[in-house]
Amino acid sequence: RLDQDSSGLVVFTQDGVLARAIVGEGPSGRVEKEYIVGVASPSGVLSTPKAQREVTARLSFGMWLDGCALEPCLAEWLEPGARLRMVLKQGRKRQIRRMLEQLSLSCTLLHRTRIGGLQLGNLKVGRWRFFDRCELVGSAPRRAGADDRSCNDEA
Repeated sequence: RLDQDSSGLVVFTQDGVLARAIVGEGPSGRVEKEYIVGVASPSGVLSTPKAQREVTARLSFGMWLDGCALEPCLAEWLEPGARLRMVLKQGRKRQIRRMLEQLSLSCTLLHRTRIGGLQLGNLKVGRWRFFDRCELVGSAPRRAGADDRSCNDEA
């Protein structure tokens, strides 16, 4: 699932075990989700490289939401002070936006590019395709744009 202010890859499945793994509730492990995150710093928090390093360190380790410690995640700058790449296994409600708010930052863009080994690639808005379970939990990412279908195409 994605909130209304987010974009990117969404997986539809009737496999309950797989769905729970994707959202981080399954006993079989959690599936990574990768995001491109636009960041704004109205308070000047990101004005120096040192401050930017501190932000990625805090995002990666040591954050709490709703009284619970968050699992470590990957956070790295794609454009220092403006755009992050974040990889999470946990899926708390509005987690990335709330993490940024704790650091006096705002989220200007939240775009999911990968779930497990399945990458969004060049799949266009409103397009879809079938996938194999191993694409999500397997080791080799596959671009979602291969053999994509429109919402109106018949399977």
